[in-house]
Amino acid sequence: MNNKTKSLLLALLGFSIAWVASRTTLGESLEYQVYDGFVRLRERQDKGPHVDPRLLIVKVDEKSRQALDGLPMALWLPLYAELFEAAFSGGAQVVGLDVITGYAPEELLMPFVDVALPHPDQIVFVDFYDVESDTIVRPTENVRAVLGDHNLGLSNSLRDHDGVNRRQILSDWKIQGSGHPFFSRLLYERFQQTSEVPREEFLINYTGPSGTIPSVSFSDVLEWARQGNTEKLQSVFQGRLVLIGSTAKADQDFVLSPFSRQYPLPGVEVHANILNTLLTEQWLEQRGAWLWLALILLPMAWVSLERPLAVSAGTCLLSSLFWIGGCYFIFLRGTVVAPTGLGVLGLVSTCLIGYLYRFNTVEKEKRRIRGVFGKYVSPDVMEAMLKFPEDHKPETAKSQRVTVMFSDINDFSTACEKLEPEEVTRRLNAYFGEMTNIIYSHQGTIIRFIGDEFMVLFGAPKANDKSEEMAVLSAVRMVERLNQLSAKDPQGTEGFYEVKIGIHVGDMILTSIGNELRSDYNCIGDSTNMAARVLSLTKPLGATVLISEDVKEKVEKHPDLEFKDLGLHPVKGRRGEIRVFEAFLKKG
Repeated sequence: MNNKTKSLLLALLGFSIAWVASRTTLGESLEYQVYDGFVRLRERQDKGPHVDPRLLIVKVDEKSRQALDGLPMALWLPLYAELFEAAFSGGAQVVGLDVITGYAPEELLMPFVDVALPHPDQIVFVDFYDVESDTIVRPTENVRAVLGDHNLGLSNSLRDHDGVNRRQILSDWKIQGSGHPFFSRLLYERFQQTSEVPREEFLINYTGPSGTIPSVSFSDVLEWARQGNTEKLQSVFQGRLVLIGSTAKADQDFVLSPFSRQYPLPGVEVHANILNTLLTEQWLEQRGAWLWLALILLPMAWVSLERPLAVSAGTCLLSSLFWIGGCYFIFLRGTVVAPTGLGVLGLVSTCLIGYLYRFNTVEKEKRRIRGVFGKYVSPDVMEAMLKFPEDHKPETAKSQRVTVMFSDINDFSTACEKLEPEEVTRRLNAYFGEMTNIIYSHQGTIIRFIGDEFMVLFGAPKANDKSEEMAVLSAVRMVERLNQLSAKDPQGTEGFYEVKIGIHVGDMILTSIGNELRSDYNCIGDSTNMAARVLSLTKPLGATVLISEDVKEKVEKHPDLEFKDLGLHPVKGRRGEIRVFEAFLKKG
């Protein structure tokens, strides 16, 4: 499976997690939190929806309660009638009372009758459906007789599972076999003189926290009316849709909103926000934006599969910020509510799953590569290989131009006959240690040690267009280092100092031979055999570092090298002769 397919599948998995989460309570809670944050941030930036100037709240606040000397609200029906009369005399179009009048003897009812009859269908009262008891709490029968049941609307709010009122349904609620309209709908229909609403279910586009929608105190209105201040009443009520309701803490008529988890919003203000959304038609559209999420998940999946954890985590963070910023931007510009939190969940899931996959597969492959190549290559070559571990799987083979070096110790067998095994091992380890340092410093890859002989590749597994130069420089500096060590050991009792080196270049097949449990890196091809044949010519020609003509053509202009042409020579297993050269480190 190629990386493009893996990225696509990973993005699809992240997308699926986000989509499935959107159908769960946890996913909804995440979106609610983000949505509430957007609403509050919008208000702080003064970018919230505008308030319809025709809306007005008459609030029954603490000031009003004090002004009425603690008169129980059960006896307020005449006061409401007085307020209705004041509002209509000031030019109000419709008045809604968000208080259930539960007590109305005849002496309290008559003032209400006097104002209600001249204003049919301009006054709307609330009732309330108690779900637990399956009963509807309504005003007294004599009030309903004057008002008419068609002017009663449910004040129930639609609350999400966390108790917050973010949306409202305005279609009639089927209760005990019959439909019951909502308070806000009746007010809208009476005010707009229509029998329909633009939408029957929508997100409430809250204008702000408590106090955002214009309001006046109940006691102030009564004072203006009793003073006969008609001019003031007209300036306040002319052409208005008026809502009357309690904002006093003692009445406990509060609802949780995106603004008010700690400080709930008075119920009358929730109704006002519902009406403002209807009147201004500033809708908050809930759209999935899933296509955009899928598009941003694709590069996230690729990065998580192809790049280290730090890069993936950084990309995930930036992508999440970009997604949140984009969702907030369209929320402001187009009033579109996109799956912001779920999008971040999809991004984080994609990054995490990609990392886990990488850890269990790619990192496993890297550990295998370290195990196979760690004893062959220098640390910098190893790091380059680990960037593309799939290029070095056991089943992967490729042809590449490589320079091959063979080297062994002169008269090694004879020397070993005179030494104890422990001494041979000590000297070999010291010799290989010195040679390995030089080879690694020239980006060589040690393929194998066999007795005193070793085989080195330059330009593999990491390609190098200067592989011939690296090989020859490595060889002459190996000889130089051995000469330095020999000078310190004139008796020759500490190490092996006389070597032979053969070098050739050509196209070879590079592969890891074996399986995932055990594999060795190797090269296959005629050029490998030719390098071994060049090594075999060193002793009869009395040379130390012998290179083929193909190698010499690539390095002959190097300022640190000089060469001696040793002529044409036949080699075993090949027709014709090859020209070889001895290489030296230039003196001076």
